[in-house]
Amino acid sequence: MQRRSTKRAVPRKSNTVDAFQGVPELEADVDPDDLDEDGEAELVADDDEVDLANAESEPVDPVSDDEDEQRPKVPRSAKPRKKKPLWGRARRLGEVGNATRRWTNDLTLPTRNENLREFGGFRYDSSHTDEVSEDPRQGWDWYLSDGGKEAFQTHQRLDVLTAEEAKGYLGDQQDRSFVMGPYQDQKLFHLTPGQSMPLANAWEISAGEIGSTDTPEVALHYKLGFMLNLGAEVRCLGWIPRRDSKVQYLTTLVSPEQDGADMLDAPSSHGSGLTKQSHICIWRFQADAEGYIDTTITPTLALVLCTDWGEISTFQWCPTACPVADTLGLLAFIAEDGMLRVLDVPLPSTDDRAAYVLVKQIACELQPPNTTCTCFTWSSPTLISAGCANGSVYVWDLEKIASTNDPGLSFTTSKICIESITSCAPSHPHILFVISAGGGMAVTDISQVPARVSPLKATRVHDLSQPLLLWHDYLQRALTTDDDCDVVARSLQKGKHRITVSKARNVITAIAASPSHPCILVATEAGDVFATNPLVQAASGKADMWQQPWSSHQWRRPTFAEREVAEQDTQGSTDQLDKASTTIGKHGLSRILEGFKSERIGPDARGKTFTEARTGARVLLEERTVVTSLAWNPNINCGGWAAAGMADGLVRVEDVAV
Repeated sequence: MQRRSTKRAVPRKSNTVDAFQGVPELEADVDPDDLDEDGEAELVADDDEVDLANAESEPVDPVSDDEDEQRPKVPRSAKPRKKKPLWGRARRLGEVGNATRRWTNDLTLPTRNENLREFGGFRYDSSHTDEVSEDPRQGWDWYLSDGGKEAFQTHQRLDVLTAEEAKGYLGDQQDRSFVMGPYQDQKLFHLTPGQSMPLANAWEISAGEIGSTDTPEVALHYKLGFMLNLGAEVRCLGWIPRRDSKVQYLTTLVSPEQDGADMLDAPSSHGSGLTKQSHICIWRFQADAEGYIDTTITPTLALVLCTDWGEISTFQWCPTACPVADTLGLLAFIAEDGMLRVLDVPLPSTDDRAAYVLVKQIACELQPPNTTCTCFTWSSPTLISAGCANGSVYVWDLEKIASTNDPGLSFTTSKICIESITSCAPSHPHILFVISAGGGMAVTDISQVPARVSPLKATRVHDLSQPLLLWHDYLQRALTTDDDCDVVARSLQKGKHRITVSKARNVITAIAASPSHPCILVATEAGDVFATNPLVQAASGKADMWQQPWSSHQWRRPTFAEREVAEQDTQGSTDQLDKASTTIGKHGLSRILEGFKSERIGPDARGKTFTEARTGARVLLEERTVVTSLAWNPNINCGGWAAAGMADGLVRVEDVAV
C-alpha cells in the first residue's frame, strides 16, 4: 500500500459546489509553486491595499500597470515589533533573579552568615557595590577636591553650649515605666530620660518585683540589644552610614510635649521669626569584633544638634558614607519654616560626655520659590530632591549650589501637596517616585529635560494609612501601603502592576528596608512590629506569606489608684519601686511582648480582616501605643541591627539576624 503524498498538483476536491466551475474566463490556472503545504493556494495581498501598521515604515512605490502585471506577487511577512528597553529592564530582571536565588530561604529575618552554597548573609547588590566598594571617594570629588568641604566649614556656624544652656532646646522629657520579659513572669522597669538597659535583663531570674537596669560585666549571647528612653514621642530614626566601623551612631528625633499654651498658638508661617526650639540627638553604640551589639558597653549620647528654626519634621543622612575621617556625613532636614537645610556634621569626641552645639548658620539652605518643602530624598552625594506643598518637585545639585541657589530642575507632578518622595538609587538615581496628598502616585525621570512625569493610577486614597514610600533595590520596586493594611510593591516598568508582599491587621505606620539584605520591617498603630522577605512573594504570587513578629508594644493610662499614689510626696525616695509607681501614676504604663511564633498567611487573606469577621468596625487604640519609626542599620558589618521608636518615647535596638 502506497502512502499518500502531501504534495498535490491540484487542490483537494471540495464538498461544496463551485459556482464558477465550467466558466473558462473565471477559472485560473494554479501554479504548483504557489501552493502551501496543505495544497491550498496562498493568499496574496492586493497591491491597492495599504498596510496601516507598516505604512510609515514601508511606503508604497508608484508603478505602472504594465510593471504591476509583471511584478511577482510575494506574500508580505509581518515585521516583529521593536521594543525599546526602558531603564535597563534585562539587567534589572537579572539582579532580581540573583537576589531571589540568594535569599529565597530567608523567609522573614536575615541570616548573618552565608552557607556553603553562598546563600544568605549580608551583601550589597551590584549597584550599591559599585558605589561603596571600589573607590570610597567616588561621588565625593566635589567635596574633597573642588572646595565643597571648605565651603561648608566656612559658611556654617556651630556654637558650643553647656548642658544647662541646652535644656531649653531639649524640652520636657519624661520618665518611663514598663513591664517586659517572659509572658508569665514580666518585671517592672524604670528608665529616666537618656537612660538605657540591656534587653537580656528582662529575662534574668530574680526574686524582686522590679528588674535591674545595670549593664552586665560579661558579654551575653542572647537578646543582644538595649531599651532606650528618649523622654518624648519618637518621630524619626536613622543610622549613619559608615565603613566597617565598630562604633555605630543612631540619630533620633522626638516631638516635644506640647502644653495647652503651645496648642493654642497660631501656626507659624515662613519668615515669621520662629522661636520654637528643636534638637536632633546622635547616640553611640559599640559593636564587637563579629559585628554583634556589645551589651557590656552602655549606649551614650554623643552629640546634640540644637536649632532655632522651629520643630524639625524629618531628616535623612546621605546614603553614601563620607570618606573623610573627621566628619559623620551630610545631614539634611526640614524645619517648621519649610526650608531644606544640609549640614556637615563633625565627628564627636570619643569620651562619654555629650557635646551640645547650636546650629547658628547653615552653609546650604534650599528654599523653593513661593512654596515650602514637605519631603525630600537623596539620589547621590550631590543630588537631592524635595517635594513641595504646591505639588512641584525641585532638584538641587550640591556641587553647583555654591554659585547659585536656583534649582537645576523643577517640575509639577500634582495639583496638591506632595507627602512622600523617594529615589530609586542606587540602581536608578534619576528615577523618582512621588505620592501626593490625594493618594496619586507618579514616576519621574529627571535625566530628561524637561523631566518626564508618568502618573500612575491610584488604587485607593490614603484615608487611614500614612503615605509611606520607599525604594527596595533588591526587588527593583517601590514599596508603599494602602488602606487594606497591605504593603504593596509597584513596578518601575509597569507602574500599574502591584504585588502584595505583606499584610497587617492594623493601619501601617512605618516600614524600613536595608541595603545589605532584602528583609523589611513593618510597624502598625497597634504597636506590632514584624519582619518579612518580599522576594518570596514576588517570586511566586501564589506562595504563602511568612511574617515574624519582632515585638509588640502597648500603653495604658494610669488608674485612679495610681494617680493618688503619684500625688503623694515621693520625690525624695530613692527606691526604684517608688519611682516606678510615681511614673505610672503620671505618665501611664507600657508593656513589651516578644517571643512570638512565625505567622503563615495564605495568598487569599485580606489585610486587616484576614482573621476577623468583616464587621466594618475599627478598634480605637491609645495614641502612645503606636510604633512611629523603624530603621535598619545600612552598614554591612552590622546589617542585622534594627531600631524601633514608640510614641511613648521608648526605643528598642536589637540585633535580629539569625
